[in-house]
Amino acid sequence: MLFALRPTEMTIKKNTGVYRLGIALLGKGSTNHLHRREVVEAFQEQGISLIFLVREDYIELLKKIEGCRYYPVSFQKLSGWREHLHFIFEYVRNLYPSYDKGRKAYFDLLVRYRRSRRLQQIDFLFRLIARYRWVVKLLARFEKWIGRPDSVQGIPLHEIDQLMLLGIGTASSELEMDMTWWARHHRISVINIIGNYDNLSSKGFRGVSVDRLLVWGPSMVRDAVDFQDIPRERITEIGSIRYNVNPQLLTDRDDFLRSLKLDPRKKTILFAGFFFEFHYFEMMEVFENLRREDQELQLIFRVYPNKHLMDSVYMKPLFVAAEQRSDIYISYGDPDFQRGEKGKSVLQIEEFELCNILNSCDCVVNIFSTISLEACMYDKPSINMNYHQKHHPAVVRTPLYYNYGGLFHNRRLVAYGAIQTAVTRGELCEYLREALRHPEKFTEQRRETVKHEVGVLDGKACERLVDACKEHFIAHS
Repeated sequence: MLFALRPTEMTIKKNTGVYRLGIALLGKGSTNHLHRREVVEAFQEQGISLIFLVREDYIELLKKIEGCRYYPVSFQKLSGWREHLHFIFEYVRNLYPSYDKGRKAYFDLLVRYRRSRRLQQIDFLFRLIARYRWVVKLLARFEKWIGRPDSVQGIPLHEIDQLMLLGIGTASSELEMDMTWWARHHRISVINIIGNYDNLSSKGFRGVSVDRLLVWGPSMVRDAVDFQDIPRERITEIGSIRYNVNPQLLTDRDDFLRSLKLDPRKKTILFAGFFFEFHYFEMMEVFENLRREDQELQLIFRVYPNKHLMDSVYMKPLFVAAEQRSDIYISYGDPDFQRGEKGKSVLQIEEFELCNILNSCDCVVNIFSTISLEACMYDKPSINMNYHQKHHPAVVRTPLYYNYGGLFHNRRLVAYGAIQTAVTRGELCEYLREALRHPEKFTEQRRETVKHEVGVLDGKACERLVDACKEHFIAHS
């Protein structure tokens, strides 16, 4: 009787597209892109139930959405020869494409800083073979053979019909690889989605095969084909989940600035910092220089969501000084920075305030982050601060700074002509003056940037996400 019921049940699911979707939440990328109310509602409207599979050490930090089920998932690490081979294969894949000048400079600095001479020689050999796509593709197949599907524990096997994963097993996403192997072992279809504009070109070569990949727009399609060797027919453009819904969060500009105790009549500069303390203090100096010429300016600090940064002895005095001023406001990317362990990723990044700040400000300064792209979406002048703290003899070790501007995805973003890059304080001040005087400059370039990098912005990304999942499920049932 049991075997007679199963085909009927599967036939109903296949014909209606109604089934149970497991969504893996293994870090801040997946929680911010997929653990969203609008995503849940889009699936529920189609009768698809959602089961969130959460890393067991993160599940207590997650704010649960009503109508969904949550299961903690644990992972057993490989050991012995499997562990050693997996490390080598993953590292070589991460080097790809080692011929790219940006990645070469990045790993050159890393190796000189942290490796012995013998390890540098081994690294040279690794980078030599990481030039070739057929090599890293072969290594990915070997990894599948040495992987263990039973390393994933806690997934309710008989309650999931399809698995959705953020990413394709590139650098720092080994857990997604484990879950892919688990799903393939149990004959559960997997659908992959990309969460950020650089994930296909800056994280090395994929570790798993891809049956269906959902991306933002044209640039991601090219990256998936050219960098990741994924057949074009397996790729679907759906737009960005986050960016399709952000405009719904907007409030009146003047009312919003007043809510921050800022003056709507003044020009507002948004500084979105990274995890180096130097840049926040540097931006304060730049702001003071500009205010000597024009008192009608105000500054918003958007602090990078990193608990170590928030706990820094250098940042706390800056926060105290800024909070005492009427022309500076501090926005925290991590709304719960006082909760959780310092070593854990920030699972839920604050968005309401960020959207309204981008909508209300007059220009944006950052350090090669996604904020550059968001500034283009809101048609705001965007400037990269591409200089760092100089070595001082009193400091034992200056932080390790990479040339972020040299990485492929940042080179491409700047190549549209919409984003300027300042390499000195004087240059940054000049770019800011020009941006505040002529904000309409580079508007067309910003439009082109969004068109190619983000794709369609029509508010229907969640609908396309559901349609793609249903189509893939029916095709593989």
